[in-house]
Amino acid sequence: MVPKAVLTAFGACDKPTPLAGGMGTCWRSGDLVLKPATNIEGSEWIAVILESVPQNGFSIPANIRASNGKFVFDSWTCTRYWEGFTPKGTHFSERLAASLEFHAAIAHLGKPKFVDHRTDPWATAHDVVFNNRPWIPHPDIIPTIKLLNSIQNRVCLSNQVVHGDISGNYIFAPNHPPAIIDFTPYWAPTGFGEAVLVVDVVVWEKMDLKEIFPKVAHIPEILQLLVRATHRRLLEYDCHFQAGARYTHSIVWQPDYHQLTDQIATLIQSE
Repeated sequence: MVPKAVLTAFGACDKPTPLAGGMGTCWRSGDLVLKPATNIEGSEWIAVILESVPQNGFSIPANIRASNGKFVFDSWTCTRYWEGFTPKGTHFSERLAASLEFHAAIAHLGKPKFVDHRTDPWATAHDVVFNNRPWIPHPDIIPTIKLLNSIQNRVCLSNQVVHGDISGNYIFAPNHPPAIIDFTPYWAPTGFGEAVLVVDVVVWEKMDLKEIFPKVAHIPEILQLLVRATHRRLLEYDCHFQAGARYTHSIVWQPDYHQLTDQIATLIQSE
């Protein structure tokens, strides 16, 4: 439940009601959405940055300052509610276009300090893939990890801030460009956000890689980015499981990620 002091600070007058998504932590009060800030420094940084990002080809629901002038109050954040729907298995081209525009708009940003201090399972998985952090995977996913390692090659791409979890964080509304929500910053090669989008819609939304790959084929090193995105997503489940979290075990998704890895390997071999 949202503390009364938090509601007052953000000017939320209506009784809060829980929202779907956001891992069950988001609440709506009138035209406001309140959500706990798991990383205060990161949440404040995100809101400040998004306030100045030019919105061309995408929308961003406004972040609301609290009565203290900050975007975080008592470990809570607040944004405007955005009415619409989140596509599943559809609107890939629109999501891709919005993602490319968003990442172009934030490409100038330097690496925020807080990304190196996160210890959550998602950050751990990212660190394993991009910074060679030691990790012993669950035996059931080792065959897929070995296959991913066998097709991974070095890439010569610049790093930038990317939305590392963009695929399900769109809201489509009439007469507006797609809204991008729940910005989760990671430091990764340019194009990685789009690679995560591809992996997620194939594994989670059952879209056909053969149909959508031509739409991303122009992205530099996209196949190698898909290798890394697949690796990171699979490890996210494993990191949660090994941390004892109540989270779907990686073995449930392992066949889907292995099948995707086989498809990526075939595309690499055909280059």
